[in-house]
Amino acid sequence: MSRKIYLDKNENNERESDYELIDTCEKVELNGICLDKEKAIKQITKNEYLDDLIIDFFLELAKVICVNNDGNIIYLDDEKYADIITVTDYLDDEEEMRVDTKKEQRIMINEKNKFKSKINYCILTSLFNTILSGCREILDDYMCIRRWLKKLNTPILLSDVIVIPMHCSSSSHWWLMIICYPWRLFESRNSRIRFRIRSSDEKNNNSNSIENSSKGWIICMDSLGNRNVSITEKKKQVLKILRFLNVEYYTNNMYSKYISSEDVYIKSPENILKIEENKLLSDWFVLHSPRNVPYQENSFDCGVYIIEYIHLLFHLGTEMFNNMTIKYESEFDYMNKNTIFNNKWINNRRNVYARTIDFISYNTNWTKDTCLKNRLVNIFDDNMEIYKAEDNREIKFSSSTRNSNYNRKRFSMYSFNRNYFFGNKDGRNNEKK
Repeated sequence: MSRKIYLDKNENNERESDYELIDTCEKVELNGICLDKEKAIKQITKNEYLDDLIIDFFLELAKVICVNNDGNIIYLDDEKYADIITVTDYLDDEEEMRVDTKKEQRIMINEKNKFKSKINYCILTSLFNTILSGCREILDDYMCIRRWLKKLNTPILLSDVIVIPMHCSSSSHWWLMIICYPWRLFESRNSRIRFRIRSSDEKNNNSNSIENSSKGWIICMDSLGNRNVSITEKKKQVLKILRFLNVEYYTNNMYSKYISSEDVYIKSPENILKIEENKLLSDWFVLHSPRNVPYQENSFDCGVYIIEYIHLLFHLGTEMFNNMTIKYESEFDYMNKNTIFNNKWINNRRNVYARTIDFISYNTNWTKDTCLKNRLVNIFDDNMEIYKAEDNREIKFSSSTRNSNYNRKRFSMYSFNRNYFFGNKDGRNNEKK
């Protein structure tokens, strides 16, 4: 419970005005993301709209318990889900070109050694797109975000999957953008180096599946379809992120060695942001309205849905997206409403979130204790396949009828701090590049 303590700042206790109000409400912290326990549990259990701190907290939690420090999945069944990335060379007749190609192969293999037999994830917080949306079309703004991402263990374009929570401020709605195999950008732009995904199940090899595609995929997962965020808005957001990835591609020294000679002129600052939309999109397959995405049946569960989309991704890998594409028919329906993503299952997941926060608040050292961590995994992964309450009783929440316009809470992005990225009012950062 939240407690209020009054401290006397004046030793002589002369004036009542010298008293300072201190709030000692219980906090739950995970890797720099701090929640007010009482407020967070109230939002979760009262079927309220989840704010950005709760979203980021549970994405970070899913990352910590499912993914190791290198971004690789910890407990996936490698033989069933993991992809093996290999590099194949296309040698010219000249010996010099052959030597250069092999040298580049060795460099790329060394840089991608973490990817063998694993899926490498880059999970960004909600702050990323909030800041990116405020960027002007000038290189300095994009460069501020690029420098922020230097803390990543793996350069963002060398990840297998990039996860970006998206928030529409006009409709207070959460949706998700997932970028699969962004490193294929090097394949489409450089004729001398080729990457190939080899599926662990060669018998079911399908060139139209995401794992075996010739390009990277961008998938917009929205639990309200296009009702709150239109396709036009999603296309705009996709292009914004592609422009940032293009800046990353041309300005990060980790990739410069792979830029083909015909692209050298683009490296000049005045040209990087001038690439046409069609050229940016030509390197990707984009699904603005994927099939078979489960929809929420109310106005307040969008935050729960994107947490569970990502949680399921950590369990199943990119294979879960194949039945969302137009060209590919998967024999597995991972998001069948008969088992998961129904109202009872979603309510159970809210209950799991509350139990998770409560467990962490009483076991602050769980990250260093294997036994406690396993207990937390069992709590958070509770009944991922089918709903069943702990003691066979149904978990009930307040079910008052809610009006989408009145009850959906408008909130400010608590972690939003434009000055942290852009410095002064002119939007420029004084930090040296």
